[in-house]
Amino acid sequence: MKRVAIFGAGQAGAMVKTWLPGDTELLCFIDNYKEKQGLCMEGCPVLGPEEALRLQPEEILLAMLNREAAQAVRTQLRESGFRGPCVDLEAFRTIQDVRLSALRLQAREIEERNLPGDVAELGVYQGVFAAEINRLFPRRRLWLFDTFEGFHPRDLDMEAEQTGVRKPRKSFADTTVELVRARLPYPEQARFVKGYFPESLQQLEGDEGCFEAMRNLHKVEKNTDKAENSSKAQRPTGTHADLRFALVSLDPDLYAPTLAGLQYFYPRLVPGGRILIHDYTSCQFEGVKKAVDQYCRAQGLFVLPLMDLHGTAVLLKQGVADTSS
Repeated sequence: MKRVAIFGAGQAGAMVKTWLPGDTELLCFIDNYKEKQGLCMEGCPVLGPEEALRLQPEEILLAMLNREAAQAVRTQLRESGFRGPCVDLEAFRTIQDVRLSALRLQAREIEERNLPGDVAELGVYQGVFAAEINRLFPRRRLWLFDTFEGFHPRDLDMEAEQTGVRKPRKSFADTTVELVRARLPYPEQARFVKGYFPESLQQLEGDEGCFEAMRNLHKVEKNTDKAENSSKAQRPTGTHADLRFALVSLDPDLYAPTLAGLQYFYPRLVPGGRILIHDYTSCQFEGVKKAVDQYCRAQGLFVLPLMDLHGTAVLLKQGVADTSS
């Protein structure tokens, strides 16, 4: 078996571990941060470079997205005496985008099955992924939900309560509706809903289901059982009860909007519709998995994790699809 090590004990390193062939033995993770050294990640020890090289790996995988950082690590390893291959993750990413590939396959399936419904994204940021959704579904309305001003203080407070970690207020604030609109290949299909989700749903006049999502979100308690009970999905009612979705990208990064997004969108999926949940296995945004697991346990649902670097998962709605239209 080939003996390898992964340099980078973070989100990228954890995902690279899942890519290893069956005939490969992972000796350890390597990291320069002393606070990580001595810990265990994904069942493997995290070591400093000097200690890791004593294990004599044949190959070291550089699990970092920054090209300059990868080059610095490669130089560091050479100066420490390592003469084996250093495989740069950046080279892989230049020829393959796993998340985008998954989106394309989902779009193909939806179109081949002639599923009805709109498409949407919650957590748009600068619209890179939204543009791909728009490109793949040129004849469908695209609903885009975001503050377009970064994280909301209420969501940050809830994140700190749920995970013990407080995120920076201004993260992802460098965007505007105009910037996103200019990126879309079919901007005439876009419907921008700017504001704090789920309260921004009030812009969809008469949609009582949006108020149910808001009530459910505000009921979230520290007690897990109470929180699960509060996340029970409600059937959509009101003037916008005919609003249905074939595909939703859920990428708000934090616990509260993720839970609210599931509460609103999942009941509105057509049979065969699916939600692509970004950051499900992310080490950086742990509140996402907590919200998804909480909702899925309450509803008896299961997600399918994918192999992209940021840990996307797919939530598929089963049932008999109406493909007559």
